[in-house]
Amino acid sequence: EQLGIIMRGTLDFRIGSPDDHGRKVLHAGDLYLAPMSVWHGESVFIGDDEYDEVWILDVFAPPRTDGGQ
Repeated sequence: EQLGIIMRGTLDFRIGSPDDHGRKVLHAGDLYLAPMSVWHGESVFIGDDEYDEVWILDVFAPPRTDGGQ
């Protein structure tokens, strides 16, 4: 499982199926849940107006073993 909370900036990404080309746009304060069985990726990070940065708090259960890349 992956739970993400957008802390700053915007995340534009795809979730659901590699064949579904629809995108989701999340802003500061939004969150997402991506179970291990749900495909997600192709993220575009859009920086905020103040620092031009994107901050996301990601929580993985179980913890990732690939170094979090």
